Amino acid sequence: RGKPCVFYAPSDYPLAAVEHPQKAPTEQLELEWVYGYRGRDCRNNLFVLLSGEALYFVAAIGVVLNRLTKTQRHYRQHTDDIKVMALHPNGVLAATGQVTGPDKERARAHIRVWNTESLETMAVINDPGFE
Repeated sequence: RGKPCVFYAPSDYPLAAVEHPQKAPTEQLELEWVYGYRGRDCRNNLFVLLSGEALYFVAAIGVVLNRLTKTQRHYRQHTDDIKVMALHPNGVLAATGQVTGPDKERARAHIRVWNTESLETMAVINDPGFE
């Protein structure tokens, strides 16, 4: 969270690798599965959608779990931990709210309303006084 970390290279590590760094790889990581459930400090954060899928959150990710096919879809528009979630009575629209992160410009507290079927953001509620 913004604190400096010092890493020491092993004594047998070739210094040439440090002095002549390689280019970053072109490959991108792909999120396949989110493990866990945030139940320690949050309540009322597990819902069943009309589709029969489960909806919950872990860290900054909204998870839509299909128990029958053992697959997940991920809503990844938040920039810091989600702390609250609500489901509209239509069983499709969800609202998730995140905390303000250490980088207050990049991770401001806000609420996102999104479609659990398409994972599309419908609205962002962000008041500068939201802290």
